[in-house]
Parts: sequence; structure tokens; C-alpha cells
Amino acid sequence: MIAPTFRVGLRLEVWHEDSKATWITRIEEVYADSFAVSSFFAGAEVHVLRPGDEVNCLLTDKLTHAQYGFTAQVLRREVKSVPLYHLSRPKNFVRIQRRAFVRLPVLIPQLFRTLEDSVWHKGYLLDLSGGGARISHKSPLTVGQDIYLQFTLRKEDGVLLVQGKVVRVERADEIGPATFHSGIRFPTLPETTQDLIVGYVFERMLAGRRKLKV
Repeated sequence: MIAPTFRVGLRLEVWHEDSKATWITRIEEVYADSFAVSSFFAGAEVHVLRPGDEVNCLLTDKLTHAQYGFTAQVLRREVKSVPLYHLSRPKNFVRIQRRAFVRLPVLIPQLFRTLEDSVWHKGYLLDLSGGGARISHKSPLTVGQDIYLQFTLRKEDGVLLVQGKVVRVERADEIGPATFHSGIRFPTLPETTQDLIVGYVFERMLAGRRKLKV
């Protein structure tokens, strides 16, 4: 398992066993055996911790979109222009497994081809998750076929090439030129690609929630 990399600026969610609140903070300094975070906020309230307190942490890596859970001990509080808490670096951590994937409705251009074919066919992603996708296409597919999908989620991530297996094929309508909707499962998705897809899904979901609150 790949260990988390502690970097300045990473977002951290922190909670104490005796508290129902979750505090949002960020890493401000990194050392060999410890790291420092800014004050703990839960809404408008600032929470004060004492040396020796143990806290649970959820670290989100904004580059890979991976999440890690661990327990850290409060070492000391440093009073600066921005007060800092120094926490112990974890020796053990758990990578958060997000296998119960949420499907995000999308409409993203994609290309696909079977493993036996060298010709790419056009289509659209209709929904997407870290475990699979639903695509719209005109070139027919059959259940059980292995295919390659090629699409772009974020410009900075470049083109993603993933291998999938067709698990469902349906005719989209009975009138006019044939259009199919097919369910694709990603059985061998690399962890880094999976994290990029899941991160994109959660970003879009959070953006949608923010619009509803405006």
C-alpha cells in the first residue's frame, strides 16, 4: 500500500472520540516525526485541545484524491499569528476504501473500441463511478466483450484510458437509427486512475450541493 505524503496545504478533517463535531484544518508545517496544523474550526467555533489528547484524522490528498485515516496525538500548541497544533506523525494508517461507488450522471464525449478492434468509435459517458460507467453509442456491443474507453475529465489530468467489460446492453429506443446504452464494469482499474475518477465524482457532487444552497 502507498503511504500518504504529508504536504503543506493538505486538508485535514479531525474529530475527538468525546465530541460529535468534525473540525476542518490544513497542514501548515511538516517535520520528520510530526506535523503542524492550524486551529480546529467547527463552523464558527474554535476548539482547544491539550497535549496528550488523541484525535482521529482523515487526510485528503488533493493531487491523487486518495483519503487516509489515522490517529494522532497532540504534542503541543504553539502561539503565533496563526496558532498551530503540533501532532505526531502516524505509524499506522488506513487507506479509505471507496468501493461502494456513487454513480454521477454526466454527458462526456468518449471513444471506445474492443480489444480485437483497432478502430475507435464515438459515444458518450452517461454516468460514471470508480467501478464502472454507462455509455451511449451506435456501434453495437455484446455482453462479455472487453473494451477500452478513452475520455477526459479534467484538462490537467489528460486523457484517461481504461479497460472495461460490457455487462449490459440495451436498445435506447425502438424508432430511428439504433442507439445503445451499455453498462461497463472496470474490473482491473489502476488505483491511481480510480482515485482520479472518484475524486472527480465527489467534486462534482459537492459543487452541485453548493449550487443548491445558494
